[in-house]
Amino acid sequence: MSFEQEEVPETLRYIELAPFIKARLEKFSDQSVGAFRYADAAQQLGYSREQLWAILDNIENLPMRDVQRLAKVIKVDPAWFTEQVFTALFPEQMELIFYKKEILYEAIKDEQEKPYIDVILTDKGIKNGYIDN
Repeated sequence: MSFEQEEVPETLRYIELAPFIKARLEKFSDQSVGAFRYADAAQQLGYSREQLWAILDNIENLPMRDVQRLAKVIKVDPAWFTEQVFTALFPEQMELIFYKKEILYEAIKDEQEKPYIDVILTDKGIKNGYIDN
């Protein structure tokens, strides 16, 4: 399944997750049988209708183990959707992860631009044995 042609927002905020899921479920439901039915969507996801409603009422009810499966059902890239869910539900933790990645990228970039270390030799450094000549 290719997700490249799908038009989805760049990011989803916490408040946008449940409406996004609902809209995608409605979009990809079997419309040949008439109006969208949540029982059908719940069955496709392996939930009861009440479980699906609980998730759509409060996104925090979404089991984390089901994020990738839900992404496939609503036909979005699982990696993108997982990032959106985790960023919305765990913003501080995700900020730490993104911050760490940013630091790693900066360190690699610095090494490529300047692959050497500047060391200033001083008499005191040499006399105290910090640097051998």
